[in-house]
Amino acid sequence: MRSAIASALVCALLVVSVSADCYNHNPRGSNNRLNEQSAERTNGNRMFDSQWTGSNTHNNGNPAGDGQAGDAGEGTGGTDRSSFVAACSASDNYPIPLDKSVNDVCNIHKKIDCFDIKSNAMGGNSNGLSVNCALALATSGYYRSVTDVNTKDQMNELLNNAPASFVQGVVIAFKDAPARSTAYHYFSSRNNNFTNRSQKGAIIVLPDN
Repeated sequence: MRSAIASALVCALLVVSVSADCYNHNPRGSNNRLNEQSAERTNGNRMFDSQWTGSNTHNNGNPAGDGQAGDAGEGTGGTDRSSFVAACSASDNYPIPLDKSVNDVCNIHKKIDCFDIKSNAMGGNSNGLSVNCALALATSGYYRSVTDVNTKDQMNELLNNAPASFVQGVVIAFKDAPARSTAYHYFSSRNNNFTNRSQKGAIIVLPDN
């Protein structure tokens, strides 16, 4: 509840400067990926707070009180994690390299400004994007800066040692209106098995007219 209130407050503060409504962006679901159905969320403006809730005590056993019996997700059994990495299409299973410009047209990180819960720009700007923002989204907040990468223990590739929930998240504002409707794709690096499961989404940004 506190994180929801804090998110609403930071959105309200940022609305003044970018003249937009702010909506929560919550990647859906738990480790029960296989039983989920796709759903679209509509935001008439171009500003949102991306955050999610995971778990360290997910009950996947029979009778499966909170999901499908058995572990349908990746990582440590009984846990739930998500992340947000940029991709160029829904068929991609590898994230866009942040240090390359060849994919700039479809790289959401090149199109946005990012703010923390205190309305501060996240910084770490390099190659036309906020590296700090990309790190926070990709690691569920385990890394929030390049300094963290160099000083903290290495993050487990399945996010096992990352926070279960991305509390307060990142407030994201698109810099400009596109000339036409444009989809920016993303996926969770943990819940992506290459075979029978993936957790992917797209943020579709509309032109002004």
